[in-house]
Amino acid sequence: MITELTREQKDQMAVYRDKWIKIGLSTDRFTQEEAQKCSDFLYENVLKKKKVPVIVAESPLSAWIILNIFEYLPKIQQKSRDSVWASVGVSVGDSV
Repeated sequence: MITELTREQKDQMAVYRDKWIKIGLSTDRFTQEEAQKCSDFLYENVLKKKKVPVIVAESPLSAWIILNIFEYLPKIQQKSRDSVWASVGVSVGDSV
């Protein structure tokens, strides 16, 4: 167990502090590949799960729209299918 830092470790503290503060406060854009790499590492090494696809949105608003599409599109599609089949059933029933 480490009970105290070496002189070299103490000298490096400010360097690492500044590095991680810069990373944490960064608003630079990242690429799909960078995001996928981070996600893959998290899922495989921390969560011990299969990798998942990553979508990088341009803004918080576009992320919200994308989330809602994934959430509600299947429900809308099913309602549309049900409505079409009900309409077809009525049309066929009326013409028979």
